[in-house]
Amino acid sequence: MMFTRRRRHARTHADVAAESTTSAAERSNASPEEAPADALPADAPLADDSPEETSVGALPVGASPEKTDARISGPFDSAEYGDRGDLVDAGSLWLPLPKTALLQFGIDNATHQVLAAFYVVEKGAVQLQAYAAPRSHGIWDSVRRDLREALANAGGVSEEVDSPFGTALLSQVPTGENGVFNTQLFIGIEGPRWLLKATITSDAASDPALAGPLYAIIRDVVVHRGNEPYPPQEFLPLRLPVEQTPGQTSGQIPETDSAHGTQTP
Repeated sequence: MMFTRRRRHARTHADVAAESTTSAAERSNASPEEAPADALPADAPLADDSPEETSVGALPVGASPEKTDARISGPFDSAEYGDRGDLVDAGSLWLPLPKTALLQFGIDNATHQVLAAFYVVEKGAVQLQAYAAPRSHGIWDSVRRDLREALANAGGVSEEVDSPFGTALLSQVPTGENGVFNTQLFIGIEGPRWLLKATITSDAASDPALAGPLYAIIRDVVVHRGNEPYPPQEFLPLRLPVEQTPGQTSGQIPETDSAHGTQTP
């Protein structure tokens, strides 16, 4: 598997300047080499005042999967995971390289900041971003409420559904074209002082069977928050990995064709 760099025009959120919420719906229906992208018109600020919600991802700081029954699969925290092994180091996320998916990165054209990681499979895609959260409680409840409100204000509809990672938000997101919507499944997974936000798009968003390969990828992700004093809600920085994979020279990230490499956060 190879990973590619996809450049995007900048658009920051008022509350989370670094957050990218890019639709991968069209991209997931295309071939990995030419997967297009379009802009999502709606997202929500990450809030700090929500009650705690227990999800599959939550573990006490320092806990390890070998020593606790709280979680037997990921996503994991780097403190509990140990050595990174074969995972790709992308800063706040350590990422697997499955043979059946293409790993891509969304980049702000102006600042060259990495805004999100994407995995593209045959019937869908998933966007991954991590955020700082308080030590005392989670933020996914509040994020989910704000996201529902933002979607409704933009003309979309959403409903809470169960997912392998807890309560998720299945949404019809307006594309900007009259009467055209993209189906997206927003998942929030709480960990020690972080929230991993996973957005599944295309057919896999509404079909758990098709989402299975993406769920498997999410479970293999490790969040590396580190000990930096990030305030709650803050985007945990990503960076382009410098890894050697088959067909790729170490230290280089293959560029995609410019006709297909422009995205808008």
